[in-house]
Amino acid sequence: MSTAREVYPKVIPVWLTVSEEVLRQRLHNRGRETSKEIEARIQINRKLEKLKLNNCTFINNDQSIEDTIGQIIALIEMNNI
Repeated sequence: MSTAREVYPKVIPVWLTVSEEVLRQRLHNRGRETSKEIEARIQINRKLEKLKLNNCTFINNDQSIEDTIGQIIALIEMNNI
């Protein structure tokens, strides 16, 4: 099986991170999950944060969606993709 880099040599893995406070608030504001479900999501986020895979560009998603997209666009432009 080919890896993504073999198929797409210019691929840039991007890992969007978010602080627990912002994640908790966003989930609460959506109103689709109970407090217990939200805390389960927070626990999953903690486990994922510990992975910190190599070769990823980490982008913090605590800001607005426009700011996050701006960071992604800047990454694309910086790498001439």
